Amino acid sequence: MAKIDPTSLFTEIRGTVGGLTFSKNRAGFFVQRLKKGIPSTRPTPQTRRTSFGDAARYWSLHRNDIYEDPEKGDIPVSEFWDDYAQEPGNEKTDVFGGSYQASGYNWFLTYAMAQAIEGAAPLILPPTTAAPTLWPQFRVDYFASAAASNSFFQSLYTSTAQGSRPWISCRIQYSAAVKPVVPPFFFIKTFAYTTAAYYTLLQTDLESVFGSIPDNTRAYFSVRFRVPDGKFSTAVDFSLLSGESYVYTP
Repeated sequence: MAKIDPTSLFTEIRGTVGGLTFSKNRAGFFVQRLKKGIPSTRPTPQTRRTSFGDAARYWSLHRNDIYEDPEKGDIPVSEFWDDYAQEPGNEKTDVFGGSYQASGYNWFLTYAMAQAIEGAAPLILPPTTAAPTLWPQFRVDYFASAAASNSFFQSLYTSTAQGSRPWISCRIQYSAAVKPVVPPFFFIKTFAYTTAAYYTLLQTDLESVFGSIPDNTRAYFSVRFRVPDGKFSTAVDFSLLSGESYVYTP
């Protein structure tokens, strides 16, 4: 699925044209192929799908549970998350670099999936701690195929900020002629760092999601930081071709 910017093309279009379906949701306009992709049977994407389904069921069971809010009094869980989604700084970024207001349910799922990756239960209420700052310097290298120089994340600073952990997500784009078209599964990983100048390989983790990665692919990365059970930091977004590196400095 792709997002589109209606201001540069048209003001309104819905339906299917030439095998492409145009529609709109909370995040804006989007277009996708009429033909569905082939679901991945690899263990990691299957685990992610299971976690997503579990999170949706958890929301259905608990969205109307009542908790006390200091300002509003007794309100349901869903209202806590709706309020959280409206807070300044909680906008999300689309593929054009523009911001949009995600729903409370969207934010609940975001954190529920993060908790699942850490083997923790979903957060019934939104996190209230301050978001951590970005680590001062870090580097990401990307390689399409396993080799001596595998894809990796590396801290280039001598200490970590506020006890936060790096979270890396990635999607990979390649020609449909190279491999069967699959839904846009995301590689997502967090690291419980063990040293100040942390270094970890990513190749095995990438292949656990995408399988054998073709050459000439482009990988779209997003790096955030998070204290366990807390908020995410702002994101650093970038893309790399195989063999390229990205170094973040303030």
